[in-house]
This record gives sequence, structure tokens and C-alpha cells, in this order.
Amino acid sequence: MDIVIFRHGQTDWNVEGRLQGSTNIPLNELGRAQAKALALKLSRFEFDLIISSDLDRAMDTAKTLLIHQSCKIEADIRLREIGLGDAEGMTITEVKKKYNIENFRDFNFPGREDTTSIGIRVNELIKELYDAGYKTVALSSHGGVVWNWLRLWTNEVEQVANTDAFLLKWGGENAIYKERISNK
Repeated sequence: MDIVIFRHGQTDWNVEGRLQGSTNIPLNELGRAQAKALALKLSRFEFDLIISSDLDRAMDTAKTLLIHQSCKIEADIRLREIGLGDAEGMTITEVKKKYNIENFRDFNFPGREDTTSIGIRVNELIKELYDAGYKTVALSSHGGVVWNWLRLWTNEVEQVANTDAFLLKWGGENAIYKERISNK
């Protein structure tokens, strides 16, 4: 099964450097334009199904793909961004200062979801899609989810920008990284 997993378009909190986590922040004007550009870039695929995080920024990005697709979209909470606990809504600078850390990616803020759960929940979803017989699916999610899930299969991806997309091949138990479909 081919999987295209991508990050939502830009939000105002992205611009401000705020950690969104599971807070439901909408796309801004640039984010909506990025989603349209991504829809065009992904028009080379014929998706059987698009699955999106239930948060508006991911769902609205996914809905934009329907400009060039004729499949349905379903929401799935397993694609929701990692819960960041006490750090949600803070800027990166505020987090570094409050917790006296430089690398906040691996820091466990009070109330933060364990990053290992991301791989478990995304793999569970993908196994269900594979078992259902889908051939090509799109997954609309968030930077933390996309990055952490990709790290299970490749070390080639250091950063996931808004509307970056990645193609992987799922063979039943694991994924093979194929390509980055940058939306730059």
C-alpha cells in the first residue's frame, strides 16, 4: 500500500513559534494557499481514501485535496498532534527559558504524551487500512506526528515543514521510505 503522509498548512501559531499540540488552531491565509498548492502537487496520486487528524488545521488541509481527488475523507484521532501538556500555547523561547533546556524535542513536559505512542497509534491505523485492502491512502496530520512516525522508518528527514509530504510503501508490518514531496 502506498502512503502519502503530510503536515497541515501554516497557522498563526506556527508564525508565532507557539507549540500547538492538540490545541485546535485554524489555518491562516498562507496555510490555505499552501494546502491548495499541496493538492496540486499530490494530484499525481489517485487516493482510495484520505484520513485526517480531527483537528481543523489538518482536516481543512485534507479537504483541499478534494479539488483533484474523488475519494472520501475520514477523521481519525490517531493522527492528532502529540499532546504537549503544560507547554501547549507557549513559544519555543518560553519553553527553553521555563524548563532551562536547549533541545525541547525530547523533553517530557508535565502532561506531555510519550512520543513512542505516536508510532503505535499511527501503525495501528495503517495496519487497519492495509488489511481493508486500500492501495493508495493519504494521511493528513501534524509536524510532531509525521516526524516521529517517519523516524521509525528513515533517518533522512530532519524537519517537517508545513505541507511537506512523504511517500512510503507499507508492506504489512513496516514501511519503506520512498521520497519527500516538498511543497516549496
